[in-house]
Amino acid sequence: MRQQKAQLTHKSTYSIVVIFSVFFLAISVASFGAAQAQSVVDEDVTDEELLKFIEINRQFEVLQEEAEEQMKGVIREHGLTPERYNEIVIMENNPEIDSDASNEELEKARAISDQIIRIQERMQGKAITIIEQEGLTPERFQEIGTLLQISPELQQRFNDLLQQGY
Repeated sequence: MRQQKAQLTHKSTYSIVVIFSVFFLAISVASFGAAQAQSVVDEDVTDEELLKFIEINRQFEVLQEEAEEQMKGVIREHGLTPERYNEIVIMENNPEIDSDASNEELEKARAISDQIIRIQERMQGKAITIIEQEGLTPERFQEIGTLLQISPELQQRFNDLLQQGY
């Protein structure tokens, strides 16, 4: 049990980041397969598109900070700390860990989770708006993100643009 608690504390440090970042992952590259991405030639990604991709990701950083603050606020409004909330979520999702959460804490965690889902949905809508306002479609944004993961040549072009101060 003590070892499980130590693992739980270690995991909770990282899980808050995971909870806050899930909606960005859903947008960025998760649903676009590598096989589809390979069918798009690297040269088909223009420098203009890469610059748009860079700007979108900069705006995503601001959006993510906003989401994190909102989520932390919701957690605190319910009388929990983000760390305790994450511990409860981990305990509830892992049957091998004995939960030390009270019924009141479990109810609070469920209410928090419902509100966090709504925040994530709003932020995902804002993220799609950002992508479209920058002149890309969500699908093209995903294609570029996937290509950046698998194409050393495109990664080099991307890094060159970043080094030039874009």
